Amino acid sequence: MFYSDTEKKQIKKQNRLIANWKKSKRPKKKKKHKAKKYENLSYNQLIKLPEWKKRRNQILIRDNYTCQNCGQKIHLEVHHITYRYKYPWLSPNEDLIILCEICHAKIHNIT
Repeated sequence: MFYSDTEKKQIKKQNRLIANWKKSKRPKKKKKHKAKKYENLSYNQLIKLPEWKKRRNQILIRDNYTCQNCGQKIHLEVHHITYRYKYPWLSPNEDLIILCEICHAKIHNIT
């Protein structure tokens, strides 16, 4: 079969569209959160990393630097309502809350 130049261009264009469509249907690779680098660190070491400090600051700003239990504005800590995530900075907003040191200790029954 012989194709004209116009038909060849149309075929190339269709092939490109099909290739792009197939690429868009592939599952996207999930980003790894430096897992190899952090996999042997304890929780106390993880919360000293810049990723957590950035996330902590976002929650402090969101909660207006105020304990969400008593309203105190000093000795604030971020409380994880659940510990579903290996890396604390991956916790969703609704899983993090600002508490003062005293309220945080009460929640964990530490007096």
